[in-house]
Amino acid sequence: MGNWNLLNRKVFPKLDFHVPEGMLSRIVLSSPGAIEPVLKTLREKIEKKLADIESKKLSLEVLDTRNLELTHEDIHLAETRILAQLAQMKIDEENIQRTMNQDLVVESCYKVKDPMILRQFLLEKDQTILNFQEIVKILQTKVEKLERLVQLKDTRIQELTRKEENEPG
Repeated sequence: MGNWNLLNRKVFPKLDFHVPEGMLSRIVLSSPGAIEPVLKTLREKIEKKLADIESKKLSLEVLDTRNLELTHEDIHLAETRILAQLAQMKIDEENIQRTMNQDLVVESCYKVKDPMILRQFLLEKDQTILNFQEIVKILQTKVEKLERLVQLKDTRIQELTRKEENEPG
C-alpha cells in the first residue's frame, strides 16, 4: 500500500493521474480485475505525455530561420536563455547525483529472510529507476532543444558575416 501511496503522491500527479483509496485497497488485496482499468488509464496518460513531448519537439523543428531577421539583442536573449537552461540542467544533474549517492540498504535487505520485504525493496528500486529514466528523457529533450538553438545562432551569425562581407564599404 505504501508504494501505491508514494506513486499517487509523487509520480502520478506528473501525469495528471490519481488512483482513489478504494481502488488502491482492491489492488493491494489482489482483487480480480482491479488493476486492469488502472493500468489502461495509466498507459493512456503516459502515451499522451509522450505525444505532448513529441509535439513540442516538432514545433521547434518547424521554426524557419530563412525569413528571420535576428538582431544582436535577439541573439543575446537566446544566449541568456541557453545559459539559464544549462544552469537548470546542472541543478537537475546535481539533484540526481545527490539522490544516487544516498546510502543504500542493500546489504541489510539481503540479510532479511522475509521475501515481502525484499520484494518491496526491489519495487522501490524499480520505481527509482523509472524516475531516473524519465529525468534522462527530459534532459535529452532539453539538450536537443539547446543544440537546435545553437545551430540557429550559428546559422544567423554566418548569414550576418556573409552579408557584412558582401556589402561594399
